[in-house]
Amino acid sequence: RKDTVNLPNGTHIDDFYAITINDASAIVALDEDQNIILKKEYRYCYEKELLEIPAGTFEENEGKYVDKIERLSNGNSIVSENGKEGILYYEVLKQAYNKALVSIDLITGRHHQIRVQFKNHAHPLCGDQRYNKQDKTQLALFSYYLEFTHPVKKTTMKFINLPKEYGYFKEFSQEIKKLNEKNMY
Repeated sequence: RKDTVNLPNGTHIDDFYAITINDASAIVALDEDQNIILKKEYRYCYEKELLEIPAGTFEENEGKYVDKIERLSNGNSIVSENGKEGILYYEVLKQAYNKALVSIDLITGRHHQIRVQFKNHAHPLCGDQRYNKQDKTQLALFSYYLEFTHPVKKTTMKFINLPKEYGYFKEFSQEIKKLNEKNMY
């Protein structure tokens, strides 16, 4: 849907598009011909954070995963010596119900990296029907924060889109609301 945005600094942005499919959202910038723009800025942005809910409890409240991830011909990925290095940092925001709400700072962008690395470290994502076959619900992985430099104006652009209270995210709704306060600009 086409939308407009009023930023706290008074700036008004037109032609802001939000796409929502099955409770998952993406923010997309389009030009007048409806072509997606800012692809490079999104893919190689200054900062991008994701929320996930993996199973199990964590002994440490933050950490770093460095694994070699190989993309297979069947569309899956595995941790393998033949793979490329995948790096991410994580912070456990809250643990409850034998699950955790985790914020992820993805350093590299390997195929299914988050899903594969957390499974490899004994914390498969809730709802992951590909790498956690016991759980047939919706994947509990959500990109909520994006920051990059506008390629023309050279200004910092920040976007926050928190998950709705559904599925596993509903169990951590109070912690998710705190993220909005933390990232206000």
